[in-house]
Amino acid sequence: MIEAEKAIYTVARMCGLLEVSRSGFYKWRRSRDSGPSPSQQRRAELDAKVADFHQASDGVYGAPRILADLRAAGTRVSRKSVAASLRRQGLAGISPRRFAPATTVVDLNAPVPADLVRRRFDTGKLDGVWTSDIERREALFNRTEVRDHRRRAIAVAR
Repeated sequence: MIEAEKAIYTVARMCGLLEVSRSGFYKWRRSRDSGPSPSQQRRAELDAKVADFHQASDGVYGAPRILADLRAAGTRVSRKSVAASLRRQGLAGISPRRFAPATTVVDLNAPVPADLVRRRFDTGKLDGVWTSDIERREALFNRTEVRDHRRRAIAVAR
């Protein structure tokens, strides 16, 4: 806009109206005309290499493994640069799921308790629905709590 209206108004006046510094405008114009900087070119090259290695691994590899592949190919780069490149491109590696042992044995013949509140825990009024649970642990004492739907302890027995 400043470039187009430069013949009619001064650059200083337009920069003042747009709340942009004159030096910032000239710096922007110089960078626009000169093309990408060397760091932008290196970043684009790294992005292309990272995308190639990520695609070659079928989207499995993350920053640590892509870094190892890049270093094996002779590219000097840090792990943080590889991670930043993955973030810029919206890529991510696939992590294995954490092992969660399934130790609970479900008794299929156990009676199912009746749903007296029909899964409506919020009735719109205070103290409308009360629930309780007894938790058993090996301890020096037993404690029972009755809580309301906001998780406030209403009654405690020891």
